[in-house]
Amino acid sequence: MGLGVSAEEYRRDLQDRIQKAQQIARHNVREAQERQETHYNRRARPRTFQPGDQVLVSIPAISSKQLAMWQGPFTVIRQVGPVDYEVRKLGHHREQQIYHVNRLKEWKIPQAWMAQEKAGEGDLRPLCPGLGRTISEEAVHLSDELDNH
Repeated sequence: MGLGVSAEEYRRDLQDRIQKAQQIARHNVREAQERQETHYNRRARPRTFQPGDQVLVSIPAISSKQLAMWQGPFTVIRQVGPVDYEVRKLGHHREQQIYHVNRLKEWKIPQAWMAQEKAGEGDLRPLCPGLGRTISEEAVHLSDELDNH
């Protein structure tokens, strides 16, 4: 090559420089990921879920970033990392997805309420006190007319 360096030496030197550049790039990417993870996770609320818990998942709305769209309920399958959970939509045995804890919230069984207009009683009371409880088939009694048909 006219500069006093053989082609083999040039190749080795170039290969060494490429390997060093790759190491530096990997190191920089790792550090950037750790900073991003720390920044994102610092706002995570300290909440934990157990396998079998029912949760809602926040799905970003296409029309507006401010619109919170909660879907579910989903069932927690397992905790994948310190802030990530694998969940499955009820009734879908094969569709599992991993979500950050910031996108999950506890699912509470909905209850109906009614207002009463009695003097001295201005609070709200459950419309159906047993709403949300599971009732066994044996506990349900049909009237005699319905039993015979």
